[in-house]
Amino acid sequence: MGTQNLHVVGGTVGTSPGLVFTAGGGATGTINIDYDGVMEGNNLTGITVDLSEALGYRLGKQIPMTANFRINYLRFGIRNVNDGNDNNGHNYFAGDWEWYTPTKHRVDAVQAWRGLEKRMEEDEVDHGLMSGTPDDEYKGFRYGWFTNAEVSHATGGAPAELPNGYALTAMLNVYNSAMENDGQPTRGRNLWDRKVGRSSHLGTHAQCVNGEFDGAFDSIYTANIQDGEWHAPDGHAIEVLGGLLRLNITHSSTNSLLAQAIADDFQVYIDVGVSGWSSW
Repeated sequence: MGTQNLHVVGGTVGTSPGLVFTAGGGATGTINIDYDGVMEGNNLTGITVDLSEALGYRLGKQIPMTANFRINYLRFGIRNVNDGNDNNGHNYFAGDWEWYTPTKHRVDAVQAWRGLEKRMEEDEVDHGLMSGTPDDEYKGFRYGWFTNAEVSHATGGAPAELPNGYALTAMLNVYNSAMENDGQPTRGRNLWDRKVGRSSHLGTHAQCVNGEFDGAFDSIYTANIQDGEWHAPDGHAIEVLGGLLRLNITHSSTNSLLAQAIADDFQVYIDVGVSGWSSW
C-alpha cells in the first residue's frame, strides 16, 4: 500500500542512496565542462534515480520496484566543488528528466521477467542451505535502467537475452520484439511500431553563477544559483514505472568569460517529491 504523505528524497548524486552516475561525470561524481562549453569526457551525463532505495533508506522499510510511484515535485541543482582550482566562472546545464509511465504492456513485461526469475530460482539449489549459513540477500526483483550496476542489490542471474542483467529498457525491448511484426505495427491500422511505447521526457536546466570582477573590483557577475524545479498542477502527479528516473544532462554553457583551460566541476543535487506508490 502507498501513503498519501509527501516524501521528499534525494541529495548529492554519487553519495546519497538511490542516486547514481551512470555515464560521463568525473571520478569524484561530478559533471564538468571545459572552456568551450563541451561536456568533458562524455557528452552525456546520465544519472539514475532509484526511488525504491531512496525511500526505503529514509523510511527504514523495504519498498518494492514492482510498483508505480507518484511524483509531484522535481528539482535539479548544481553546486561548486571546493577543490581550490576552479569554479570561478558562470555555468549553465540543461537536459531532461526521463521515465516510463506505467501501461499494461510495460507492467506485463516486467512481470514476465519477474516470473521467469522466480522459476529459475526454484530450479536452483539454495547456496545458503548448502553452506550452512542463512541466505540474507534481498528477495525483491530489482533492476536498473540500462544495466544492473545502476541499482544496489540488483537481481542477478539474468538470462542470455539480457546481457547487461535485468534492466528496464532491455526487458521492455525483448518483450516488444516478441510482439512486433518485423518492426512494423502489429495491426495494419496502427501508427506505431512498439507496443511498449517510448519513454516520457520533461526538460530541465540549472545554473551556478560565481562572482566575477574586473581589475577595479567592479562586479561583472553577482553570485547566483538557480535550480531547475517542476511542480505538478494541483491534484496531478507523474506516474513512474518501477520508481526509476533518469536525469540526462546534455548541454552546457562555456565556463568563463576568461576562457580558462581548466574545467569547472560541479556536484549535482536532486530532490524528488513522492506522494505515494502502489505495488503490483
